[in-house]
Amino acid sequence: MMKMYRHRNNLVKKINQVREKMFHYAKQYGMDSQKTLSASMELDELIMEYMREFRGGK
Repeated sequence: MMKMYRHRNNLVKKINQVREKMFHYAKQYGMDSQKTLSASMELDELIMEYMREFRGGK
């Protein structure tokens, strides 16, 4: 149980870090820059992982 709790916290932390990185890139390089889009895709993958593991999504 504690291991799952740590994994969940680590995943949430990573989601927030990537979200901040994406916002930074969007401000710095624009919404359609490759850096912004890559960070957005990474964020999507992390959110989907979270949903599969902790919200019962498939």
